[in-house]
Amino acid sequence: MIYIISLEESTDRLNPLVEKLRGLNIFSYKIVRPIVVEEEVHNPTEGWNKQALSLKLTTIEIIKEAIEKDYPFIHIFEDDSVIDEKNYLKFMVNFNKFTEKDLNWDFIHLNWSNGNRFSLESVCGFGRTLDGVLCCQSYIINKEVYHEYLDCLLKYNTPIDEITKYLHRQRKRSFVVYEKPVIHERGKYSTIRQKIVNY
Repeated sequence: MIYIISLEESTDRLNPLVEKLRGLNIFSYKIVRPIVVEEEVHNPTEGWNKQALSLKLTTIEIIKEAIEKDYPFIHIFEDDSVIDEKNYLKFMVNFNKFTEKDLNWDFIHLNWSNGNRFSLESVCGFGRTLDGVLCCQSYIINKEVYHEYLDCLLKYNTPIDEITKYLHRQRKRSFVVYEKPVIHERGKYSTIRQKIVNY
């Protein structure tokens, strides 16, 4: 199941993503409206504010639904995801090969940053992260980690990519796609950080 997290008014971000998915013959997805957080968080920082809390709370509800419906895995997009069509087509083929292997895995990040250490061998073009990566703009979550991820989301008030990075480092079962199928365009507005970002 694919989930796309998007504000109702953000059609300028959502529509190009949906059009690109349909162009890849992907028509099954669910658009999820973020949970609204009215009050500012305690001790806010650039990365932790009410928008980041909203994303965390929304992710909690998505994971709960995935558990209830027993999805084998889910794919979450934020609506500012920009798909590289060539790399995404390659990713789709490689992901099918990857899931046919008898591997234990937790997360696969289609866009990622800040990773420095990876296993020497790649698996179907995916690299196992040893020190963890950041970025949950577009990532796949395996059912094997649903409950632990949910527990951490409920327990810690921190950005979700800090939580996934913690689980990467603890469990050593998460991967990145080396040829990124999804990018974040530089110079675009970030609804989390409430400013133009260049990453």
